[in-house]
Amino acid sequence: MMNEQLLKNLPCFVQVAKLGSFSAAARAMNITPAAVSKNVSILENLLKVRLFNRTTRNLNLTQEGFRLLQEADSAITLLENVFDHLKFQPDSPMGTVRISVANVVGKHLVLPLLPELHQRYPNIQYDLDFEDRLVDVVKEGYDLVIRGAKVADSSLILRPLMPLDIRLAASPEYLNLYGEPKTLDELNQHRHIFRRFANGQIVPWRFRCADGSFKLYYPSNQLLTVSDPEAVMIALLNNMGIGEVPNYLLEPALKAGRLKIILPKLHDKSEYQLVMLYPHKSLISERVKCVIDFFVEKFAKYRSFLK
Repeated sequence: MMNEQLLKNLPCFVQVAKLGSFSAAARAMNITPAAVSKNVSILENLLKVRLFNRTTRNLNLTQEGFRLLQEADSAITLLENVFDHLKFQPDSPMGTVRISVANVVGKHLVLPLLPELHQRYPNIQYDLDFEDRLVDVVKEGYDLVIRGAKVADSSLILRPLMPLDIRLAASPEYLNLYGEPKTLDELNQHRHIFRRFANGQIVPWRFRCADGSFKLYYPSNQLLTVSDPEAVMIALLNNMGIGEVPNYLLEPALKAGRLKIILPKLHDKSEYQLVMLYPHKSLISERVKCVIDFFVEKFAKYRSFLK
């Protein structure tokens, strides 16, 4: 409580000391001279020292008052500088933005954007964690989290960045050896490469039925299970079987003729999206707001490229 009173009454003391009178300080602070005098008296009582020698004509700092003015003035200047940095500064955002991003998304989609982001905002630094686990955004101190997820209600602010279309694919070499499946029954005869979530659950493939419903397909001839979508991609390129790959990884290999989409009319592209999560609706720091707006802009171009 004493510290709160000190902070509350210190500005009055500083104004009186700098301006040389209670009335001048009162005008500067838009309060009455009596209120200024009262606040200074409270401060003196709290500190148990006299800060001013007062007469009807003169007002002078005591030695203790002069020392307090020096220390208080430095502290107030420091606080003013901090406040200046925290205020909205559209031309010069600065500081560190801490981001948690899914491993493969970070390497293939986020990192390639950072040179342009740095060029646009040279005073922002980035602390990136590449990981697929669930994180507590607030408790762990992240400014942003980028993940693949189903869009749902959340206490966090959620911004969809782009659909995470999933394709079933295999290499031409594999298909030349084992044939291309045209039905789910034929797919059962092929070697499967499945992905496993961090919680250990196998990610099933999803197929559209004639009545508009969906069928979940679990491995029937499972050759390989991995926890990383890039590992599925590498296995496909090495002719190991058929597996699901996100479109952003698959597109370059499709264009180069190194992979081919399997059962495109039956296989469902998934309902997952790449989303950006952050904890505050208002008073977002300018450094974080700039990064959010940049990613929204750039992922819109990814969406166009991957259509």
